[in-house]
Amino acid sequence: MTTSAPATIRPVRAGGRSRVRSAVARGTWGRPRDGVTHGSIELDITEAERWCARAAGVGLVHVVGCALARGLGRVPEANSRVVMGAARTREQVDVSFVVDIARGRDMGAVCVRNADVKSPRDVARELFSGARDLRRGRDGALGRARAVAAHVPAPLLRVGMHVAGFVAGGLGRPVPWLRVPAHPFGSVLVSSLEAWDVPRALPPLVPFAHLGLVVTVGAASWRPWVVDGEVVPRRLIELGLTFDHRLVDGAQMGAMIGVVREAVQRPWELWPHVAPPPD
Repeated sequence: MTTSAPATIRPVRAGGRSRVRSAVARGTWGRPRDGVTHGSIELDITEAERWCARAAGVGLVHVVGCALARGLGRVPEANSRVVMGAARTREQVDVSFVVDIARGRDMGAVCVRNADVKSPRDVARELFSGARDLRRGRDGALGRARAVAAHVPAPLLRVGMHVAGFVAGGLGRPVPWLRVPAHPFGSVLVSSLEAWDVPRALPPLVPFAHLGLVVTVGAASWRPWVVDGEVVPRRLIELGLTFDHRLVDGAQMGAMIGVVREAVQRPWELWPHVAPPPD
């Protein structure tokens, strides 16, 4: 009987984070102490993927962003933020998308305004344009704030981020000297995990952004699924959702998720002008 040597496990080296990204992360979170609600939903996107293939330039993350916007429009409680202990409803529904701007070393965000009245194609175009500007160093909304953050000591950075966040994200007023617009991250922050082939994750809330909802879109995969009483292979994605429990509870979450589920699984019914339904 012969034995073989155990296989060598080689560590995978991930790209290091940029100085700005590391500083912002340290300035954002302290010890975890705030109450949040986590949840996840699985969605059958077998037909939706085929629909996206017909809608040139449209991906599932754009459909999810539009679906979330419609859900927030239907449930105003979720489209709110807490300011000095009081809930304030936002006047419009804006969706921000996390964008990789340096091959994993740094991240940015592109905010699509009034996303609840836009189609996935509109969102895709705005996101492409905004991501291109970020990668070329033309961040008109937060570029100055990011540059300042790279040179501020950590204790002062945390205070500065939360003060600027309170003014811009909480009160809804611009911070001119940092060139930060009002509500820079909108109503919800969406992050896609597809590029890293991660199927699920529960994201943290971002305190300085004053968001009531953060969502991750997991990588799609084939899984067994029950359709008409039979187990069949289907393409599924999982959405990871983190809510501010001060704003919403199970009833509001359920109502919003119902809207999101229908929109993601059957997008051709809401946006028939974008592409015909799959065969």
